[in-house]
Amino acid sequence: MAVVGTGPWAWGEDPAAGPADGSLIVAWNRALLDAVKASAFSPCLTSRALAIIHAAAHDAFSTQSGKCSILRPEGGLTQPAAPPAAAMAAAAAAASLVLFPTHRPALEALLQKQLGLFPADSNAAAMASGSAWAEAHLAHRADDGASRVVTYVPVNLPGRWRRTPARMRPPELPHWAQLRPFSLTSGSQFRCGPPPALVSPEYAEGWLRTRDYGRALQSKRTPEETLIAKFWSCFSYTVTPAGHWCEILHSVVRDRQMPLASAIRAFALLSMATADAAIAAWDVKYTYEFWRPVHAIPLAEQDGNPLTEPEPGWMPLLETPPHPEYISGHSIFAQAGVEVLRSVLERDDIAFQCRSDTVAGAERPFTSLQASADEMITSRVLGGIHFTFSTAAGQLMGREVAKWTIDWMNQRVPV
Repeated sequence: MAVVGTGPWAWGEDPAAGPADGSLIVAWNRALLDAVKASAFSPCLTSRALAIIHAAAHDAFSTQSGKCSILRPEGGLTQPAAPPAAAMAAAAAAASLVLFPTHRPALEALLQKQLGLFPADSNAAAMASGSAWAEAHLAHRADDGASRVVTYVPVNLPGRWRRTPARMRPPELPHWAQLRPFSLTSGSQFRCGPPPALVSPEYAEGWLRTRDYGRALQSKRTPEETLIAKFWSCFSYTVTPAGHWCEILHSVVRDRQMPLASAIRAFALLSMATADAAIAAWDVKYTYEFWRPVHAIPLAEQDGNPLTEPEPGWMPLLETPPHPEYISGHSIFAQAGVEVLRSVLERDDIAFQCRSDTVAGAERPFTSLQASADEMITSRVLGGIHFTFSTAAGQLMGREVAKWTIDWMNQRVPV
């Protein structure tokens, strides 16, 4: 059995009955992503749900395995002894059933399948332990602001976000900017500076790039670049950007035979980092309220920039999401995902295949983690829904959020 890394991730064989590799937690993550797709969860809702469930599973496993690495701020719970992996499965199931109640049959079937790997007389203790951890994590997030209602009224001024065609949907989750983070001190902890001034050369440069490469018709994109834009679109009924990185972690766990303890910890770290990345991104979006290319390009006569000229009727390749342009959520998710996986593997040159929910049957090969993130980031300009200065700012913030989360979690590694 291979052991990944030599630092805090190298926990080796797990002190549990059942499979020693990461297949058990991968199965839970797969079930969660299937539920996300069927439920059409947004990226923000998905990232929060994954973080809660993986944190509960982590703590249930950690306490039963004798390790003192607890993610719940209130500390540990005293529970009857049970096989660590069985307690993990029970925690994942209990939290998932609350967050995805319509998927009860599939989730309960997976739980029973995994509990069947352990002695029957241990199931009651595993269920008690796992359920307690799930309830503790759910209770901790009950008042985090996810259900808050915020009134947001767009203003039709130059440079300001307003509802976008074709569906003119209301602003998506404007309250998410105020959500209590998982590890950050606040959603504004790494808030970047404002987008470039409308009259600046930097704005014009980004504007021209998106106008030429992001347009639906007569674009400068190559056929492969069009495929890239659609491959990473991650709209409704997909695993979303956060889920895409969980799928990449699936490949890493499988191909590198990651031990169960390390895999559980990796999924918890990745999900918490991407959940905080979503909060940080929404903080920036609703702080600066920057307009999308679908308005900035046709209405260029309003920007006061001599380097831009209005193009009435310009439309992007992809449908514009219903929230402000700056910063790019895909970009902060992508770089946060890279930083987490790089910390797990202690290297970047990892070969893997990545699939897509929006391009049937398509898989794209990569020889490094950063290459996949760079392509995901570029896809938003090629799709016509972001400017390059927004993707660059998002990438920088993703790195900062992930590094903070990694340090925060490493402080909880047992010595």
